[in-house]
Amino acid sequence: MKKAALTTLGVFLAAVVCIGMLFATNVVDAAYVTPDPAQRDGFNVNTSDGSLVVLRAGTKVLTISSSGDLTITDDLTVTDDLAVTGLATIGETLAVTGNSTLTGTLDVNGASTALGLATTFMRTATTQTAAYTVTCDTGAEDAGGIIFDLTDNAVITLPAVAAANLGCCVTLINTAADDAAKVAFSPQPADAVYGTVAAFSANGTDAHAISNTKSGANKGDYLNICSDGSTGWFIVGGVGVWGNEIL
Repeated sequence: MKKAALTTLGVFLAAVVCIGMLFATNVVDAAYVTPDPAQRDGFNVNTSDGSLVVLRAGTKVLTISSSGDLTITDDLTVTDDLAVTGLATIGETLAVTGNSTLTGTLDVNGASTALGLATTFMRTATTQTAAYTVTCDTGAEDAGGIIFDLTDNAVITLPAVAAANLGCCVTLINTAADDAAKVAFSPQPADAVYGTVAAFSANGTDAHAISNTKSGANKGDYLNICSDGSTGWFIVGGVGVWGNEIL
């Protein structure tokens, strides 16, 4: 009986030693220090700049710099919350299969496809009580925004149409009491406003403003116009009595 027990114990200890050797071998194979990555899977701790690199078949798939920046060059699967407090740049496809909350700015430089997307967002808005000049270059606050205007003759001047503001749309809303204020969009001298709102058609003449006439104006009248980047500003929607004039 003692002999059998000792034999069993010996087999057990041998198995433990073998498993330990296997584990130790994997650890050695998985962790090493540059400058010799040895073209294998594992972690690369760079002693020159303090970065940590994860390799797959000798190719970097993840880098954490000494300053804390994270670079991922392969597929990333996140199964729990992911919080990014700095700049995130995605060079390939971003697939979101669950709920996603965006609290900052998302810049998309390439094509973007959203299927089954339910989005709640807030547009930038400003309230003006005096003359105001729109800033509408890419990334500017007024681009895609709303201007609430409640002051009579407080003209909203549009920037010169240029490639930099192609697709820039701005909405002007008359928030004064009924028949209390004339509000207007005024283009630059070489630009015109085109299109139709209600029964009014803009004349497409350079330097001619388009205004919500004071008499007959209702609180909530609005005009939405967009730049085509070369010709002028185009009406894409609106409500109320509007007309052309030189301001």
